[in-house]
Amino acid sequence: MHRRNDGIRLSAGDLSNYLACRHLTDLDLGRALGRVGSPPQPGWKEEELELLWERGLEHENAYVAHLEEDGHSVERSSPDDGPGAVERAMRRGAGVIAQAPLRRGRWFGRADILRRVEVEKPSALGDWAYEVVDTKLSRNTKAGTILQLCLYSDLVASIQGTEPRRMFVVSPGLDPKELFVEEEFRFADFAAYYRLIRRKLEEAVRAGQDAEEIATYPDPVPHCDICAWQVQCRKRRRDDDDLCLVADLGRRQRQQFQKWEVGTLTALGSRKEPLPPPERGSTATYEAAREQARIQLEGRRLGEPYHELLPREENRGLALLPEPSPGDMFFDIEGARFVGPHGFEYLFGWAEADADEGERYHSLWAFDPAGGERFAVGEQRVFERFVDTVMERWQQHPGMHIYHYAPYEPSAVKRLMGTFDTRGEEVDRMLRAHLFVDLHTVARRSLRASVERYSIKDLEPFYGFRRNIELGAANHHRHGLERLLETGRRAEVTEETWKIVEEYNRDDCASLIGLRDWLETLRNDLAASGEEVPRPEAASGDPSETVAEEDERVAVVRRRLLEGLPEDPSDDKPAQRSQRLLASLLGWHRREKRASWWEFFRLMEMPAEDLRQENKSLSGLAFRERRTPTRGLPTDLYDYEQQDTTIRSGETLRLPGGDPLGTVEEIDTSRRRIEVKKRRATVETHPETIYAASEPIRTDALEATLERLGNRVAEQGFDAAEDYAAGRGLLLRRPPRGLPATADDAIRLVLDLDRGVLPIQGPPGTGKTRRGAEMICALVQAGRRVGITATSHAVIRNLIGATCQEAQRKRTALRFVQKVREVSESEQYPITETTDNGEVLEALSTGEAQVAAGTAWMWSREEFTSSVDVLFVDEAGQMSLANTLAAAHAASSLV
Repeated sequence: MHRRNDGIRLSAGDLSNYLACRHLTDLDLGRALGRVGSPPQPGWKEEELELLWERGLEHENAYVAHLEEDGHSVERSSPDDGPGAVERAMRRGAGVIAQAPLRRGRWFGRADILRRVEVEKPSALGDWAYEVVDTKLSRNTKAGTILQLCLYSDLVASIQGTEPRRMFVVSPGLDPKELFVEEEFRFADFAAYYRLIRRKLEEAVRAGQDAEEIATYPDPVPHCDICAWQVQCRKRRRDDDDLCLVADLGRRQRQQFQKWEVGTLTALGSRKEPLPPPERGSTATYEAAREQARIQLEGRRLGEPYHELLPREENRGLALLPEPSPGDMFFDIEGARFVGPHGFEYLFGWAEADADEGERYHSLWAFDPAGGERFAVGEQRVFERFVDTVMERWQQHPGMHIYHYAPYEPSAVKRLMGTFDTRGEEVDRMLRAHLFVDLHTVARRSLRASVERYSIKDLEPFYGFRRNIELGAANHHRHGLERLLETGRRAEVTEETWKIVEEYNRDDCASLIGLRDWLETLRNDLAASGEEVPRPEAASGDPSETVAEEDERVAVVRRRLLEGLPEDPSDDKPAQRSQRLLASLLGWHRREKRASWWEFFRLMEMPAEDLRQENKSLSGLAFRERRTPTRGLPTDLYDYEQQDTTIRSGETLRLPGGDPLGTVEEIDTSRRRIEVKKRRATVETHPETIYAASEPIRTDALEATLERLGNRVAEQGFDAAEDYAAGRGLLLRRPPRGLPATADDAIRLVLDLDRGVLPIQGPPGTGKTRRGAEMICALVQAGRRVGITATSHAVIRNLIGATCQEAQRKRTALRFVQKVREVSESEQYPITETTDNGEVLEALSTGEAQVAAGTAWMWSREEFTSSVDVLFVDEAGQMSLANTLAAAHAASSLV
């Protein structure tokens, strides 16, 4: 936002800032008008923002270089270029324009990339036009990004005379083979929203220019973490003793207290009379907030840390503390979130509290100062060494536990296990045995403290912990180290930085010991007063006998497949590479289900107050009305509080603790309403908090087929096993005879397929479905049996519909049978629907059906081996290789 002679100029950043914080707009306007000075520097946060900016610029430059390597001509605008230079480049028809300054009226911006596209209807430029591409580090596109894209597209439209049809966000790829991920948006889908926010911002600017003082208040919002005004706003809230200083108090709760004319922490903490019923949510939630304010106020009065244990009926935290063991580990990870596609865990540290020798600290770095080790190799090695250390220590000390603060450490362990496909059984055992103990959860469920945040650093005064490294210096060196890692300059890490970051990690681990010991003291004091405080039940972590047998059986097959292969995978020959891939795929379904089970049990064990922070949950439910059908169970309609949620129709809803409530009939996030189809046992249950979670889908048939294939390959090699010819061809990437070819050759190629794989690729709208329908009709006319599969019944039905239309056009009689979840009443197509796998197989074997359809769960069953000649996998890019391979045994050829 800048002031010029012709008034206030606005940018794309002003749009997203307005959406993030209304007060930020007023502060920026005040500075532009000269009424407010520049924001104070927010200390080390400035370094993190600079790192973000550098990382974003590097990503943008890398993408532009990628476009050049792809054959695009690129024109880069200089900082001195104005909008006129960009317009001239657009009229010349430049292929790509990078860092393009744009302006119309009071609005200006600098688009990352303008990309030329050919258009059927000429623009003011000619037979071409431009679309906007924005490069972002985040893989979750936010509303502010969409608004910026819309503004750039609007400014481009003013030059070329026509609105861009599409706009794009390019984020970093998820693996080395996929450097960039491009997400497409239609400008028309967001144009009305963009114009609404733009108009509101312009109105706010006009009102702010006429106002004598800023009318908005600096309520805390997520944007505060990266805002240049954060220091000034924080001081204003503290001077005002604002309610936001009450720990964990949400915005809606602050608004409710303000309606009750309780506007400060002091007023809330001093209030003695009962609270009235809130408009939304439970009274208990507001009473807990009042108690938290009272504790903070008492801490202020005493001038020292003050805490109180929660009442007995609420105190569930101290019962989570296991019996201390000499083998206990106190664990903390340092990670750089902007390194690589997934972030980089560069330091694993843990401390051991020995009664005789005192604290012993251990550290594992994922790289060395000289940069002698690749990131992924170093990170995997550190992870494996840590898990191996835990398993060895666990064997020596069966009662040991791993203490940490907040969920980052166990989440990182699970993520690394999945990323590197290693130590899965060990991590499973650790989780089943509840080896990880989150001291944040213990503290929050056992006491209230005179703190504004329940971070471990805010709790340290309560147990007298003093750090060896001052936090400001530690943060400076941490962010400097992470910047060097991010920019590939790890060899520049100094000895001082190296030591300070390690000492900071050591402080974190030692602080965990202090916190655990303090909580143990509180527990012992409670027990000494005569109150019973149980310990958690010990668990071995061993899998069930059935799971152990299955794991061992699969492990045997994997060992057979890997036997004799080169130690270094890069030395594999094509068949060996495919064999190694098959060995990894044997455990794919288990790895996928493992993550789902972990999440399922994590949510099930979470109390209602913690579930409120999860996007898979809803809180503040208020029963509105019941819709009772003439037959069956009722559907109840609930309102819920403003919150982000990923809950969608059809999901299974559960009560805190895991008991099923019902299923989601419909959810309206704009009106904040949800319809719940109740179960018989929950007809009269009206919860305040719910969450969505389903047990992972069984994959027994898929796993069994892959195991049979693995055994066959281990016994006979890839060149045998005729009944798995299609799967072998897929793993070996064997193209059919006649490739490369055009789409017009598809029918000839498919009729000539003999135990091969025919890949058909193309962007949306290029006719893949129609071509598939033509091939299916041609195969049936040639007397072949055809199968259809995809990731969902809806995708399958789409290809069936196209095939029916093609058959009608060619006047070919086709008979279909489809395995469905539930038989519909639709008679749109001549399809026999069934919920019985056996009926599908019988229809194929008797000739009653020439085309059969179902998901991979049906085709992977052993009895479907070689049941069709050709299996079509629609939307194959969306189906996992493991599922495709499991279904492939049903046919001799794949399309």
